[in-house]
Amino acid sequence: MPPVRINFTKDALLSLPFAEKRKTATYHDHGRYSVPGLILLVSSGSKTFYLYRKVNGKPERIRLGKFPHITIEQARSKARVENGRIEQGENSNANKRQVKAEMTLADLFDRYMVLHAKPYKRTWKNDQNMYDGHLKQWADRRISEISKRDVQTLHAAIMEKHPHQANRVRSLLSTVYSKAIAWGFEGANPVSGVKKYQERSRDRFIRQEELKQFFEAITEEPNETLRDYWLLSLYTGARQGNMLEMAWSDIDFEQREWRIPRTKTGEAHTVPLVSYALEILRRRRNANLEGNPWVFPGTIPGNHLATPIRAWARLIKSANLSGLRPHDLRRTLGSWMSICGVPLHIIGAALGHKGYTVTHIYARLQSEPILQGMEMACRMMRTHAESRGEQIPEKM
Repeated sequence: MPPVRINFTKDALLSLPFAEKRKTATYHDHGRYSVPGLILLVSSGSKTFYLYRKVNGKPERIRLGKFPHITIEQARSKARVENGRIEQGENSNANKRQVKAEMTLADLFDRYMVLHAKPYKRTWKNDQNMYDGHLKQWADRRISEISKRDVQTLHAAIMEKHPHQANRVRSLLSTVYSKAIAWGFEGANPVSGVKKYQERSRDRFIRQEELKQFFEAITEEPNETLRDYWLLSLYTGARQGNMLEMAWSDIDFEQREWRIPRTKTGEAHTVPLVSYALEILRRRRNANLEGNPWVFPGTIPGNHLATPIRAWARLIKSANLSGLRPHDLRRTLGSWMSICGVPLHIIGAALGHKGYTVTHIYARLQSEPILQGMEMACRMMRTHAESRGEQIPEKM
């Protein structure tokens, strides 16, 4: 039957008769609140909203949802969104066809990186590394072929060797599939129902009996840049991502401060610089004859140092410190501040914990006790490493 224009109201649509078997009836939204292109397609058993538009000269019918599962207002809202996308050159149906064309996991992950990770996530490189390390083995598999059992098996295998990585990989794969579903994939998310492993908070830090061998291994490290990198990581308690991106423009030698423009919490953080850290930074500044903007330049001109994974493995092997990770240097500073009796709120402020966010004025008032606490902890670590046996001071 030819299309009919009616005012879409709930009573009007409920009263519409279903079409005969193998036939459909088309109704166009008409009236004061109508949306251009919104139609209702009535078959023998359902009533479904669509947006009917010509895109690049070709007719497209974009499915919006069934009535009354979605309301007329919801259908109109969705139609407006789709109209806006079309005006910007997007086509939801084209996206769906691309996904329905049975993308491989490699195709889907590339799309995820381009449309979601790189534009919106500062940690997108972590996603790429997790994919390369654990998910790339499925690169050529169609996304509908990856099952819940596959995910469970992979999750368990990663757990055996990399327990803290297992849940990260699971979450990444779940996010990637959620994006696929949003883009039109009609299959299920294979991660659904795969439970996360219960994680225990790490409490590893460099203990008193380990300090001497740690500092000896640092001294024996042939690469001066890496020696300085590990020591500054310990003396500042900064996260590794911020350490790699440390720039000379963020260092204030007069105020003895390193201002990190953006941390993991999304906020800026000012790190007081203890005497040991200042000594390293001044030496590196004097040696920076080429005016490199990075405190730790990389091998590629213009880039900063990349995560020195192999160098760290070499260091802890030389120090005979099993189970120690780069992030544990941050935990070590906090732990030794606690051992020295530094109050918890000072430790939290030193490490930039989000729970200890304060105003700029209050932060300035706190800078001196924070520096004192960090200085005390660093001095105590060095003292034990040099085996002088100095007593732990009274609490601040």
